[in-house]
Amino acid sequence: MVAPEKVRKIKKLMAAEHPLHGCWQLLTTQKPYSLYLLAILLATYLLSQINQYVMAVVARPMAQEIKFGERSCFVNETICNSASCSANASHPAFPISVGNESLAQVMEEMNNITLLSSTRSNSNSNSSGDCERWEYRPAGYQYTVLIGPAFFLFFTATGIPLGILADVYSRKAILGVCLLLWSACTTCTGFVTGYWQLLLLRIGVAVGESVCVPLCTSLIADHFSQRTRGAALGVFSLGTNAGYSLAFTLGDLITRANFYQMGWRWAFILTGLPGILHSFIISFTVTEPPKVAKKRQFSSKAFTRHRLGTNVKRVLQPFASVGLIALTAAAAVRTTVGIMWAYNVQLYFEAAGESSADIAQWLSWIPLAAGSLGAVLGGVLSDVLYVRRGLAGRVLVLVVSQLATAPCAAAALYLRPPQAYYLLIPVYILGTYHLLIPVYILGT
Repeated sequence: MVAPEKVRKIKKLMAAEHPLHGCWQLLTTQKPYSLYLLAILLATYLLSQINQYVMAVVARPMAQEIKFGERSCFVNETICNSASCSANASHPAFPISVGNESLAQVMEEMNNITLLSSTRSNSNSNSSGDCERWEYRPAGYQYTVLIGPAFFLFFTATGIPLGILADVYSRKAILGVCLLLWSACTTCTGFVTGYWQLLLLRIGVAVGESVCVPLCTSLIADHFSQRTRGAALGVFSLGTNAGYSLAFTLGDLITRANFYQMGWRWAFILTGLPGILHSFIISFTVTEPPKVAKKRQFSSKAFTRHRLGTNVKRVLQPFASVGLIALTAAAAVRTTVGIMWAYNVQLYFEAAGESSADIAQWLSWIPLAAGSLGAVLGGVLSDVLYVRRGLAGRVLVLVVSQLATAPCAAAALYLRPPQAYYLLIPVYILGTYHLLIPVYILGT
């Protein structure tokens, strides 16, 4: 027989106010279609993350073939072994020897080398000098524009109007079309021959992905009850770090496989094609709840009867609050730092002498495992403190987690691998909270 104490613990665990109750409800009370929808939306989010970050994994071979970024001098090993290597060379061959130096010191030396490289490439691009070969590497304004403004300016500018349209028209249709757009652009990236083609396709990916998270979370909110909504959003948020890890795994493995001598091109082709198929699955299998569909049909008619300015004001009015503005500003700063790291982590560890295979070996599981754990812990802790402290409890978890992330992230810059990789584990655990808890706060 089960001891009375264990029975009480089980009853407490299954109590409606317990933070794990939503997970239990998600598995036992939701209709099969709701769970199917959650799986479809999670797959959509996974594809968006893979398509967004695979460029960071294959940036170096892509820059060398397409010829964009900064030109650097790779020196003959016999010259590199001499005492005058640093004086005669503008860029050492990879991997470089860094001894006991910290990664921060290595990157400072690399920045000094880059300045010399740019000067020499501009003043004497036709002379070989001590260089074994001149090659392009992903750095400078071209690479910065590619991963920064070309993506996020269009991501932000198109996300708002598309989100407004999705509030009154068919969400599955808009999501399906946008998924088709960004997947097609990702696939076509595998066939580019110049920088401007790459830039335009990158903008296409940004436009398509701008509605992924808003529409997916909106559909989850309509198909899941308040008790199970938090757990469903937690499952959906797993796509952030899982997609990032898969980008490293697939990008590295596919590039090194070098099918038909196309190397990095297959990384874009093979990660873009599944999204094209998935867009049709969304278009033909995702449905709106009957009550929501009727309400949205009425809203679309009202939307077309009013002036555009009136409609935009009506949609944006709920967001005009000090708390939401502060939350948005904090999220913007945190996301900027995260994006800078995500797009440069491969190049950063390569500069420290790590091979692409070694980097993929670590980053294929750290974001996935640590980020997934962080998503679960963030939801549970915020729910526990919400019961005790109200909305302030969720905000407290968010603030403390981000303050604890900063020293770990900074320390990773001053340690050599594998210690630097170990410190990324708490960074991904605590850093994931900033993605999940604001959704809980807005839904409270």
